[in-house]
Amino acid sequence: RNINISGIVVKPSEDQREKFFGQWIGSSAISLEIVDGGVMENVNISDFTVEGTEAPIFVRLGNRARGYYEGQVIDKVGTIDGVHIDNIQIRNAGPMGCSITGLPGHPVKNVRVSRVTLHHLGGVDTADRTEIERSIADEKEKEYPEATMWGRLPAKGFYVRHAEQIQITDLTVLTDRSDVRPDIVNVDVK
Repeated sequence: RNINISGIVVKPSEDQREKFFGQWIGSSAISLEIVDGGVMENVNISDFTVEGTEAPIFVRLGNRARGYYEGQVIDKVGTIDGVHIDNIQIRNAGPMGCSITGLPGHPVKNVRVSRVTLHHLGGVDTADRTEIERSIADEKEKEYPEATMWGRLPAKGFYVRHAEQIQITDLTVLTDRSDVRPDIVNVDVK
């Protein structure tokens, strides 16, 4: 609760001899995740410069329900409420896109995204849509939260699912290759 992070530069490792978790570039620059019943409130992320990540911004509410202590029972889904992401400049990202995702009946709430420039590879065409839709059909509620968990998303900017009170303003999405996806896709968003 009540976390402020600003003035950060995220860039790939200078050591390019080995892949990191199977990738040459990082998975995500900003990952805000609650999957084991926790509470995330009033988080402010601002003034980031990001170079080379697959899925640069990832906000995820899941439900692994895994306790910290052996035998601990987690009997509730956590919450994400009150996140502001502002003034983020992203270059040379992979083609996946960014996401803000909750679960059916357990939405991510009150997220503001403003002044974000996302420049990525792009390259998704209409032939890729079936694969993308099949991948996101699975909620992956119990899986480890990873920004690349669905692969390429239905939006080249932000894919938002199971969320309430989401505001995205001043978003610029640039791609190196033609990309048929819209900048923003909302599913079950109020």
